[in-house]
Amino acid sequence: MNRLYVFLAAVVLLLLPALILSGCASDDWYYDDCCDGSPSVHYVTLLLNVSDQNGDPLPGCTVWLDGEAQPDKTLRSFRTLSDCDCDWDGYRYNWRVNDYRVEIPSWTDQERVAVWVTKPGWENECTRFTFYTWDDRYILARATFVMQPALGVTQVDPAQGREVPSDRCPAAGPAP
Repeated sequence: MNRLYVFLAAVVLLLLPALILSGCASDDWYYDDCCDGSPSVHYVTLLLNVSDQNGDPLPGCTVWLDGEAQPDKTLRSFRTLSDCDCDWDGYRYNWRVNDYRVEIPSWTDQERVAVWVTKPGWENECTRFTFYTWDDRYILARATFVMQPALGVTQVDPAQGREVPSDRCPAAGPAP
């Protein structure tokens, strides 16, 4: 009987350090679900109202999402949002991207996305959206840019510009 106790004690003493050392690799064990490492993925429909000081649509502006110029430019006319889960019915926009993928790394609970609007001869403007791991999978976001004519020579540099407010809401599914 004593041999059995000695054997069990030896097994426990040998396995205990291995179990302790094989635990989660992160100090932030609450968020990474014990080393899962999978990012939280969200799909954002982004609507932009880009206009001049008179409220008229400003066509041909380049939109940058996190430093990447998007292929579609702002339109010559506004479109109107309808059948929205938010109180945004009637919101007018002239640039839209659907299902922009936002990945939030497992080591944090948020990701910021910078949105810049640029056009030669006009001042640059930007806004930033913050998305969280607990946000819905589909998110509808919007921002309004009232562009100002530039005085003198301008460079289309998305790293410089005036910041504008933004707004977002959870969508029940892919945006309308």
